[in-house]
Amino acid sequence: MQEFYFYDRYDVLTKELKQLIPSYDSIKAYYQEFDEKIKKPDLYGKTVKVTSKQFANVFKILTSLANEMQMEVPEVFIYENFYYEIESFGTDKPWIEVSAKTIADFNDKELRFLFAREFFKIKNGITELYMICEQSLKIINENLNIVVFSDSVSKIFKVKYAQWSRICQFSADNYAFLFTKSSNDKNIGDLKTCLIVILTMILNNRKLVGTVNLAEYLNTASDINRLDDPASTYTKNDEKMPYGQFRIKNLIRFASLTETIGYYEKGR
Repeated sequence: MQEFYFYDRYDVLTKELKQLIPSYDSIKAYYQEFDEKIKKPDLYGKTVKVTSKQFANVFKILTSLANEMQMEVPEVFIYENFYYEIESFGTDKPWIEVSAKTIADFNDKELRFLFAREFFKIKNGITELYMICEQSLKIINENLNIVVFSDSVSKIFKVKYAQWSRICQFSADNYAFLFTKSSNDKNIGDLKTCLIVILTMILNNRKLVGTVNLAEYLNTASDINRLDDPASTYTKNDEKMPYGQFRIKNLIRFASLTETIGYYEKGR
């Protein structure tokens, strides 16, 4: 039975996705031997690693989250970029890369939400499966002679991977929401903080977030749903990250659910 913060059908979709990968171990070994090793020199040479002696406030957030989640603190590297970005990579020993703009502009609670999302992916093997899937796409697109994907499996795999990825992003939002609660906060998590982070990442501008009318923004979800022609459907099914409107709608629903669970638990 999957935990309540996982989005609907996560377990089923994960199983179905893995069944489409012809040789998981072979693809993982290839990734570790080539892609991961190719990336490491630039990772160490073009970033700054978070430690207790540099970016101490970020390190404190990382250690706090790791203790709460009962997992090891992954290595975190900060790189120069003008965009808000954060992502986890790797297989046996995953790491996190985050842009300097993200570290500079987000407060500690907002960073907790962002890092909790990546911790969730690492802890649940999602980051590793992302790497295997991306490697599989590379094999398919470049016709690499590592494993064989039949034409029919290739087409199904691409759609299934994107669908699974969207489910994982919803689940990561749900889980990270639970780690935004302040010590004096009666709520399960801080929904406003999560929504601000999502909108800021979408707009890549903190000042403009205050001009967004949330109701107006969420109404455009209906416009997206009405686009049901083949070309639009293909585009929607190809997205690995859910559209912002749906991420926010999901979080509002989840926040309401967790409040209900919280009140139920208190009354038991």
